[in-house]
Amino acid sequence: MISKSELSLRDRVSSRITVPVLMLLFTVLSAEASRAQYITLSLDVDSEIVAEMMQPLSFGQVVPNMGSIRIPLGDSEMGVFSVSGPRDMVVELNLDLPEYLEFSNGNGDFRIPVDLEVSMANRNENNIDHAEPLPDPNIRFSIYEDSDEQQVTDRTAATATAYIYVYGLIEVGDIPAGSYDADVFLTVEYE
Repeated sequence: MISKSELSLRDRVSSRITVPVLMLLFTVLSAEASRAQYITLSLDVDSEIVAEMMQPLSFGQVVPNMGSIRIPLGDSEMGVFSVSGPRDMVVELNLDLPEYLEFSNGNGDFRIPVDLEVSMANRNENNIDHAEPLPDPNIRFSIYEDSDEQQVTDRTAATATAYIYVYGLIEVGDIPAGSYDADVFLTVEYE
């Protein structure tokens, strides 16, 4: 025979086991009856800035004592760089412009003075009509500058390209025949 005190202990143990099992069963059944809501998250990661030389600056063939030779903005021989990236990105452009074209034989005694100018068009078009002269070859700018003249599709593009034009003047004096050259270094920095 079971005593009264033993019954109470069994009832207590039974009720302790039953309650958690019932709560678990209720939780499982409740989850099946609920409706889930969710949001799909997406992110487009733009590539970094790309700077390219599209066309070198060339003064062509000259002869000694020829004097001033000018390559103006828009000339087919002007130099062109492109800087592409996220349209709203602000970048710092640094151009290291030479003062002379050096004689290619390495003799520093023979140089041609060069005076280079720089303009930029940052309306996503390689168009000199949109070019603005840069008084300083080191400038901070947005890759894309909005314009009221542009179509709405241009304003919604995720990426854009700015164009940097290099042109100028050389003074050809009494120099030996040969090749003369110099480098224009373009550095683009961004955060």
